[in-house]
Order: sequence, then structure tokens, then C-alpha cells
Amino acid sequence: MLFSERNIYKEKPLVLNNISENCKTRILNRFNIFFRMQLNVVSSIYILNILWDRLGYKVDLDLYELENKDIRDFLINKFNRLWYAQQWYTYYDILEMILSFSVSDNKLIGGDEKEKISNFKNGVNKIFVEENIGYRIINNQVVNITTEEEINEIEKAMDSVFDSVNDHFEKALSFYSDRKNPDYKNSIKESISAVESMCCIICGKKVELGKALGKLEKNGIYIHGAMKNGFQALYGYASDESGIRHGGIEDKEVTEEDAKFMLVTCSAFVNYLKVKFNKMKENGNG
Repeated sequence: MLFSERNIYKEKPLVLNNISENCKTRILNRFNIFFRMQLNVVSSIYILNILWDRLGYKVDLDLYELENKDIRDFLINKFNRLWYAQQWYTYYDILEMILSFSVSDNKLIGGDEKEKISNFKNGVNKIFVEENIGYRIINNQVVNITTEEEINEIEKAMDSVFDSVNDHFEKALSFYSDRKNPDYKNSIKESISAVESMCCIICGKKVELGKALGKLEKNGIYIHGAMKNGFQALYGYASDESGIRHGGIEDKEVTEEDAKFMLVTCSAFVNYLKVKFNKMKENGNG
């Protein structure tokens, strides 16, 4: 933290539903370094071309008569000229587009390049922190969750060998983070479904979460009664006749805070269950 910030001469307000000029410039600096100096030329051209197309700009085919380095530099220069003319949300869209290539199966984006994209993400998250931007990048999506502990729980929950659990959390995060049309109700459904899926894996069969919580102990996992009752209540909120899953709660009644709470809480509970499950298997009970 700089002198001016420590002494509150230059306090930066939290930025939500917008992006500061400082942040735009710093991301552009990171963008230029990334594409000119870190990513290989062929990968840079491939990604920049797709960005250019998805943003709705015409791709000049005569450009491809040039050398690769010249093509890359031309595209980067055009991005620089147009950078400050974008809508605030387009900057976050561009980041998500770039980061999506970290899981691309295209042969032009190899393992080393994917690691560089991951490092690019870490650099942007650092800028968000320093510029007090009310968003962070989780699972290659820009979301308005800023507490490091909450981010760690969600990322840990989505990074497992259990594909069904990961899929539910990815959908929950996607519904929650959709800036144009957020679906908090379905986000909550998917968060609860992730917990239900983890319980099914432990119990070895498909079972509703309400019943699974009671069966965990029979499968070698003891959960304190108060904690079990707490999740039974959350399950009821989502799944009983007047709950979210059965349409008992209107979309307008489900808020961003509700969806965020369920996403973070369900992530933490799944991480807790995974630790318990692994210990059970290590002790020869699984």
C-alpha cells in the first residue's frame, strides 16, 4: 500500500457495476505485456482474432499476407486504439474470453500457454484488489465476490475429482455471475445439488440430501447434530413444498445475497465432506 493510501489521502472507493479508468489502463498494460512478450506469436494471433470477431469487428483478410509478428502487432495496436471506447462490462467480457482459452482443447494453445493464461488471471485479480474493484475471477468468470476466504472455498470445491459436484458448482457460479441476466434461484438449486451429489458419492447411491445427511454416519462420516440440523434447514429452504426447487418461492424473492450465501456455504460444506471422506478411505472404511 502506498503512502497516500495508508494515510487516506487517496482512498479508492469500491467499484461495482463499473470499472475505473486506472483499472482499464492497468489491464491494458497487462494485456500488451501478455500478448507481446509472454504468449507465443501463433497463440496470440489465434486468440486476438477470436476476440476481434466476438466483439463484432471486421477481420481484414489481407492482413494475413503479413508476417506473423506483424499480424500480432497490428491486432494489438487496433485493440489499443479502441480500448477506452468500450462499455464498462465489455472489459470483463474480454477478460473472460481470454481466460476461456486456459481450458481450450485447440492444439494452438498448449500446456505452457495455458499456464501463462492462468498467470495472466492472477495478475488481473491482483489489479482488482489494488484498484478496489468489487469483482474477482473465479473459474475464469468475473464475479462480485471479493473475500479471499470465500473465493478459496469456492475454488477448492470446484477443483475435485468428482465431476458431478464440479458441474453443479460451475452452473451455480454461472447463474450467479451472469451480469446481464443473473438467475439466483437456479444458482441456489445448483449449489444444493452439489452438496447432494457429494453425499450420493459418499453413500454410494442416489439419495436426496435430506435423507443423505442422516445416512452419512452409517457410511463412516459423523457430523455434529447442530451442523446436520443447519443443513437440513437449508435443504428445506431449497427443496420442501414451499421451497425454491418446487416453485414455492418467487424469483423476485431470491436475492443476490441469498445466492452468494448458498454458493459459499455449500462450497465450504462440500470441502468439509471431502476431507471427511478422504480420512474415512485412509482409515479403510470406504
